[in-house]
Amino acid sequence: MKIRKNDAEKINARIKDLGESADRLADAVNRYLSIHDFDEEYYEHCKILRIHPNSTTKQVKTAFRKLVLTYHPDKNNKHNDGSQFKKIVRSYEMICKKQEI
Repeated sequence: MKIRKNDAEKINARIKDLGESADRLADAVNRYLSIHDFDEEYYEHCKILRIHPNSTTKQVKTAFRKLVLTYHPDKNNKHNDGSQFKKIVRSYEMICKKQEI
């Protein structure tokens, strides 16, 4: 198959555009990763609160309040030892500290 000169120029321009797009995407991913550089401990706390690591402040507070009502020793006799409640409170404090709420 023979490629015309005009078509070859269009193809080369498209390849150049795709390369630039890939570079911009790589830069965006690197910026995102540098901003959201969380450690394993942070992810564990997010699991305890049942939230995504990139949750907003409002989502964190809502999840915390819901879990506190569920696991508070005075509110629920099933969870009367308070260990899960203490984990939830510690996780919330750590996430607040990390997110600077």
